[in-house]
Amino acid sequence: MYVSFFVAFAVACAGCAAEVADYGPEDVDVNVDVDSDPLVSWRGGYETGDWSQWPHKQCFLHDAVVTSPVRTGRYAARFRVRPGDDPIDSSGERCEVYGRFGEAHGVSSWWAWSVYFPDTFRPNPTSSWNIFTQWHADSLLGQPNVSFEIATYNAQWTINLRVNSGDILHPTTQRATLGNFRRNRWLDFVVHAVWREDATGLFEVWLEGTKVATIRGANLYPGLGVYLKQGFYRGESALTTTLFMDRTRRGDSFAAVTADLNR
Repeated sequence: MYVSFFVAFAVACAGCAAEVADYGPEDVDVNVDVDSDPLVSWRGGYETGDWSQWPHKQCFLHDAVVTSPVRTGRYAARFRVRPGDDPIDSSGERCEVYGRFGEAHGVSSWWAWSVYFPDTFRPNPTSSWNIFTQWHADSLLGQPNVSFEIATYNAQWTINLRVNSGDILHPTTQRATLGNFRRNRWLDFVVHAVWREDATGLFEVWLEGTKVATIRGANLYPGLGVYLKQGFYRGESALTTTLFMDRTRRGDSFAAVTADLNR
């Protein structure tokens, strides 16, 4: 099961990077929606009422900016993937937004976002190829450096984290289970990333205000930075699935990226 998944996943993620073949490692999406607050360098929470806060989008016409459900503010994004949804002519099916924010060796950053899995969220069964957030390398090869996944191997589905580094074709992988899968409520994530190609790297995750994972060690492939993607990415499926995302942001501290939450 795991072997076949990794083979398919590696092939698929070679296609993942194909969307940025004309988007070189030296390029960075800057001033996308720079906030006046210096502690929050970028917001991607759809409060413009459209997709303009994100530099790029890879979806067919099933996505939408909506007024319900929302975590904060007035708007959130609905990502819907139907059978055959492959907007970049790659492996797997997806509806994702993405952008590059200068995440590379030596950079430290804090991120936060919220995700809502409704009754109509139908992930692929017996699989962890159900990705709702990922940082992908600036390469035409390789699995994502970081992926947040819904694993459906067991009766109790889980939210999992996978971190890859080292040889891009034969990566070193570290994993963590972040918690049980939950529907019909907003789940708030916070990430602290110290991006490194060596053993000094760090990737920390908080879920619902509780720290749930600390992964130490390399989290980049040599010489490559990463870009952020959110939405839903899966293996080919006969299912239609929907999820909602809100309040993605990048800042310089835990307090900065969670200041808007009413917890």
